[in-house]
Amino acid sequence: MSQLHKYSTIPYQSGYLSKRLGQIVKPPIQIKRNHLRIALVISICYLFALLPVNIQAQALQSYQQQALAQNPSLQAKYKEFEAAMTKVNQVNSLPDPTISIGYFISPVETRLGPQRARLSLTQMFPWFGTLKAQGDATALQAEATYEQFLNAQYRIKFEVAKAYFPLVELDRLIAIQKKNLRVLYDWKQLVITQYENGKISLADVLRLGVFIQEMETELDLMQGREKPLTVGFNRLLNREDTAAIEVDQVLAPTLTTLPQEVNWSNHPMVREYGKRIDSREKQALAIQKQSLPKIGAGIDYVMISERTDMSVPDSGKDALMPMVSMSIPIFRKKYTSAIKETQLQVEGYQQAIMATQNDLTSQYEQLIYEAQRENELIHLYGIQTIETEKIQQLMLTAFSNSGQDLDELLRIQMQLLTYQMKQVKAETRLHVINENINYLLAGSL
Repeated sequence: MSQLHKYSTIPYQSGYLSKRLGQIVKPPIQIKRNHLRIALVISICYLFALLPVNIQAQALQSYQQQALAQNPSLQAKYKEFEAAMTKVNQVNSLPDPTISIGYFISPVETRLGPQRARLSLTQMFPWFGTLKAQGDATALQAEATYEQFLNAQYRIKFEVAKAYFPLVELDRLIAIQKKNLRVLYDWKQLVITQYENGKISLADVLRLGVFIQEMETELDLMQGREKPLTVGFNRLLNREDTAAIEVDQVLAPTLTTLPQEVNWSNHPMVREYGKRIDSREKQALAIQKQSLPKIGAGIDYVMISERTDMSVPDSGKDALMPMVSMSIPIFRKKYTSAIKETQLQVEGYQQAIMATQNDLTSQYEQLIYEAQRENELIHLYGIQTIETEKIQQLMLTAFSNSGQDLDELLRIQMQLLTYQMKQVKAETRLHVINENINYLLAGSL
């Protein structure tokens, strides 16, 4: 058996949840006074589970940290950010200088002698502030990429939790099924005794055998589900598929407060669009400066040979000529079009911010509802489990005395098993919902 199956009792865990979820809807079940006390205890336990709580299993936190360090998709996001940062130096540097060399096939005669060759060096300078604006725009674009990386981090932590809790659920379901089988094995001895005493027929014995075979098959199917869940979990951590997974049973609750309304402006996805808007505005400023004249400075060096026909002062002295040039941006359409493009992009990002905030709000409200629903179901299944166990004990006593109603006893046992498993699955769903809420609120509070 793998290390996964070390579960005995997993305490209830909850993430951020609203105080308004503390309203417990009492199921329409008539119970006696002592059972009312038990139901009240269960209600209070789940009520505290639904208070704003930030509970993380130590093992889960460890796996989340491993995923942050090793997950390939997250590493790819960070490389995108690093690549974006390298562009800053690419756009805020001066253009390369231009050097040219010319040779006079037919020398040009001058007073000092014939010109043989010319060497020119020119450096163009964009308008003041152009390079800074381009660098700022690129840096802001890189910051937007970093916000993507931050959101991916929060998402990976949620994905790890989303894959972790089904492993906990499976471990608990297997434990419940094994307990159910032990009960059925005990009943098998009782049924055989009743058959030997002539209280039941052989058909009843065979019926119980078929029921046990069905439960054993269900257990085998549950155990077979462990491998794909383990592989999927380990892949998130970029580990070997067969790496052992530890299920932490110790949870440390910490009460927190969940806001009724959230300001989503601090969410990484919203901040990303904000950075892109700032980048486009800086880019528009850079385009405006690019539309202004560019100034060039250079120097010409002319190589002159000495005169052979006569002697003159400074004969053969090379010439040196400083130069200043200026580009004239008379074709304005491309600059106007580029500025219009940035304005449209800004408007698009503004709409994207509104859409993202609306989507986050919808998800948040839906998760709160789902958390309330799962809490009420957990409460209901707890009550039903208590009542069904009582009915089971009464029917088992009656069967031991009379040997009657074996079918009904098996049906009650199946019903009890169903309630227990539904409760475990509802708790797992609530765990995942809590982690989803934690993901949405990450960076927003």
